[in-house]
Amino acid sequence: SWHWIALHYITEIPKYQTLRSISERLGVSESFAHQALSRLEGFGLVQREGDRWVLNSGSIHLPKTSPLNSVQHGNWRQRAVLKSQDSENDGLHFTAVQTLSHEDFEKIKGLLLELLERYRKIARPSSPEELISFSLDFFRV
Repeated sequence: SWHWIALHYITEIPKYQTLRSISERLGVSESFAHQALSRLEGFGLVQREGDRWVLNSGSIHLPKTSPLNSVQHGNWRQRAVLKSQDSENDGLHFTAVQTLSHEDFEKIKGLLLELLERYRKIARPSSPEELISFSLDFFRV
């Protein structure tokens, strides 16, 4: 489920380190958040400091060969679909299905790879103020 990663990373944001603020931001019950955070604490990913939950370890990246990789992508794509149905959502949602030449496919793929590199350069040093999901799919059907 999407909630494991969301609960893990939201604890890096100071204003989202109490059960109440976490549960309100993610739309889950406080008891659910507490149970999940306790499990994450058992894995050494978060730690409890008084009434606050804080990030204990940073980035976790599944290798492309992991059998959980497609599940992880699916969890966040489902979350994106739900957010796209929210009229107050300020996110960006775009889907296009069309035909392209082989050459233009490669050009667009190159542009997207450049964009991802620029994204990483901005995101890596960014201050933890907001929990986001960024998903990008570009493939031959």
